[in-house]
Amino acid sequence: MVQISLNNISKSYDSNKVIEAINLSSKDREFIVLVGPSGSGKSTIIRIIAGLEKDFEGDIRFAGELINELEPKDRNLSMVFQNYALYPHKTVFENIAFPLKIKGLKANEIKDKVQKVAQKLSLQDLLTRKPAQLSGGQKQRVALARALVKEPKLFLMDEPLSNLDAKLRASTRQEIRRLYLEHDSTFIYVTHDQIEAMSLGDRIAILDKGRIQQFDSPENIYHNPANTFVASFIGSPPCNLLNFTVEKIMELNLFESIHSGAGLLKAQEGNLTIGIRPEYLKLRTKLLMGILADAGFSEEDTRLGVFEVIVTNVENLGELVLIHGRLSPEYSAHPDNLDMVVAKVNNQDFNELRPIIGQKLELLFDRSTIYLFDKQSKQRIS
Repeated sequence: MVQISLNNISKSYDSNKVIEAINLSSKDREFIVLVGPSGSGKSTIIRIIAGLEKDFEGDIRFAGELINELEPKDRNLSMVFQNYALYPHKTVFENIAFPLKIKGLKANEIKDKVQKVAQKLSLQDLLTRKPAQLSGGQKQRVALARALVKEPKLFLMDEPLSNLDAKLRASTRQEIRRLYLEHDSTFIYVTHDQIEAMSLGDRIAILDKGRIQQFDSPENIYHNPANTFVASFIGSPPCNLLNFTVEKIMELNLFESIHSGAGLLKAQEGNLTIGIRPEYLKLRTKLLMGILADAGFSEEDTRLGVFEVIVTNVENLGELVLIHGRLSPEYSAHPDNLDMVVAKVNNQDFNELRPIIGQKLELLFDRSTIYLFDKQSKQRIS
């Protein structure tokens, strides 16, 4: 079984605790992504797994074996770094072959393995070049080849695509996913890019301030965020987070729970935060109302909620349009501090109304798409 588990891992530099009480276990041959802002602790975690960081608390087990005290070379893993870490004086062939030479393999066996992995990554025509003669994308493929040639049971990747342009990142991301599917190995991948996280990971660990905020599938991370940090970190534009009192939510009929309805709201006290994804907000157009009527919705339907906003900006992105607005005073419990809202709408709906800055709009939504968060703890109210 190719599994790794981190049990109550903590690490401090001087008196500054950079990660605290990290518990994370992979399934067999799983692709796990660690994602979070700079300083969240994700690179520290992967360096601890690799054996590059010492003096930490907790246990690390790989395939059931405690590896805390093992040297990096004895951990049956390969690591790909952000800066490629290629030897500038060695050729591509020599860079890829280096870990095999360290293991003491024979020359003909090394040549065979290097040529196979070079063909897999389309490097066979570059084997005699040195790193200075390569593009950023080619250097990254060489770094991947050097990791793959060892045939490890664990691949660690620390922001491997951050030095590439957007087009190369997209193509290399697909290459990494293909390599993962072709190998019986566990992958742990560090990034601050949510697109990489959502497209690569079987499961994603969202980190902030040294703690895991949520560890789940990409679908659940997006559609069932555990707290306001996860809701706002994942998504582009991020989830709208709006401050309301319980009384205001009930007055405006903004929330509907399938299981407990208003009873859930009455059980809360003080202020709550409402979350709703920008794509769930729809312009009230004739076309939309016709579609809703055909689907069994009416103007008075209790499933429909509405926000009234005053438009502050419009961003036309071609296929989609982002409408930025400020909640109308009557929709806020705090008229002197009105929340901002972003709606992501299609061009057809936008072109029917053509809203301009200063215009008042109604944004409709299905009330079952609302998230509720406790204002103090920031945690999702289930």
